[in-house]
Amino acid sequence: MTIKIGKINASFQEAIKLLKKVELLHSLNYSRKETMNFSKFSEKFVSCMMEDDYIKIYKTAMKYGDYDILLNDNSFFQFSADNKCEIIRYAFYQVPFKGATIEDFAKFLGKGRLDSKQLRELESEQELDYELFKESAEERHFVTPIRYDYCPKQHENSIYHPTAHIHIGLEQNLRVPVRRELTPLLFTAFVVRMMYYKNFKLNIGNREIEKLMTRREEFKIEDPEFKEEEQKQLYLL
Repeated sequence: MTIKIGKINASFQEAIKLLKKVELLHSLNYSRKETMNFSKFSEKFVSCMMEDDYIKIYKTAMKYGDYDILLNDNSFFQFSADNKCEIIRYAFYQVPFKGATIEDFAKFLGKGRLDSKQLRELESEQELDYELFKESAEERHFVTPIRYDYCPKQHENSIYHPTAHIHIGLEQNLRVPVRRELTPLLFTAFVVRMMYYKNFKLNIGNREIEKLMTRREEFKIEDPEFKEEEQKQLYLL
């Protein structure tokens, strides 16, 4: 079974819904037309996205608007797929700075505890000062970007480079084989569970959120894209 682009687009909307409900969503990127085409990302970002300098990658993406969903802590998601879904890429870039949220900025200004509406107003009213505040934030010692890739044409070797895999961390050769074509919702739920455990735990018992978090969709990858040798290795799903 092969996933269709319509399903990916619909699942993207469900991913947004999930992020809203677990109170992680900051905003969507309205600076360009909503599309899944990889060409939406700037040449500047594409030219550096595989480099070792994570700070440069992150800052380039933020400078040129190379994100689809921005989270409250300034981490972001990217989602892309071609029309035939022969190349699928989902990525989560964790913010590489500590203490750089709008809540941190409010505390720095001595504003005390503000609700979400007040925080949005503060961010809008003091946009320049907030940008300078973020620039001065301390770098994290460790960051954990997460990326999902699906591309049968790059199936060089069934053990070395599986058709679908997840990268966790900065090491590009760390590829965890995956036996499904993931949807944006499944990828987002995985990131929420792994990277935002506090938000996840606070919403245990909310049936609507649990339904989104535990959605099982059968887009299973079969031979020859998932060979017998791969089935003997450790893989996900």
